Amino acid sequence: MSKNPLYDALADPGQLEKLYELDPKLFRSNLTEALESNPDVALLNFWKIRLEHGSGIDNRVSIKELLNLLPICAVAFLALRIPVLMSIQPEWYFPRFGPLVVFVSLIFYFLKKGHASKKITFGLSAGVLSVVLPMLFLPSDYESSSILMAIIHAPLVMWVLLGLSFTGDNWRSDGARLNFIRANGEVFIYLVLMGLGGGVLTAITLSLFELINFDVSLWYFNNVVLGGVVSAPIFATYIYIDYMKSNGRIASNLANIFTPLFLVTSVVYLVVIAMQQVSPFTNRDFLIVFNGLLLVVLGMTIFSICGRGGKSSFTLV
Repeated sequence: MSKNPLYDALADPGQLEKLYELDPKLFRSNLTEALESNPDVALLNFWKIRLEHGSGIDNRVSIKELLNLLPICAVAFLALRIPVLMSIQPEWYFPRFGPLVVFVSLIFYFLKKGHASKKITFGLSAGVLSVVLPMLFLPSDYESSSILMAIIHAPLVMWVLLGLSFTGDNWRSDGARLNFIRANGEVFIYLVLMGLGGGVLTAITLSLFELINFDVSLWYFNNVVLGGVVSAPIFATYIYIDYMKSNGRIASNLANIFTPLFLVTSVVYLVVIAMQQVSPFTNRDFLIVFNGLLLVVLGMTIFSICGRGGKSSFTLV
């Protein structure tokens, strides 16, 4: 059981405001817990009244916040343009550094919000360097299983570091970790929607220029599409964190719908395998597909748990 961070912030109203901006849902949960043990603290009661009378979502777009995103997106775009600017082989560069550029941009976005201590910031910097530097010296032998595994697992390590930048000093809190997982699901949904919109825009744009016999496909993909791909995760995160105030529930609602369906599919499939007397341990492709199905079910189960809200009690073992 982690210590309630609101206790340490009672002497600093500004810190309470930062905790609320970082994660409104976790703040509400911590506030309820703090009021149960300290019902006479005036500052806590002030926050209770404030939240009760201001529970609506302010959907106004902050121009200042959007302008703060532009330098991050610009630097990320230039980082992905390094193969062209410095004559580096794209086949060597993008598998190693393409995903890392996106993760580093998101980590910097959370650090820029100013909620992490210097200790967390130093740890994140060291962690990022420990992932990026080995990628520079890996050989180009893609037939080596060790090199492929290193390239595959590097984004997973960066995802863990992204979680640390999201939770900040509350990284020990189970609620903060679950909120990070919930945010992943919501941001992924926004990314899919943005990708669909971007695909339609690309198709229309190329078709319009093709009608006048003007080929812009190469320039468009090297600049507009590349910039959109690297900027979409950053803007999707902004939409969920700052615009929606972390109140989206799309991922958890979809998980509640599809989890039973996938569970039934898995059970029926296992029954058919048993009836057909097929051994799942002799077919590599089967194992890969079935493991993928199990991962999907696990992910949807986690999002279902995350969507229960603060009133539902659950335990992670």
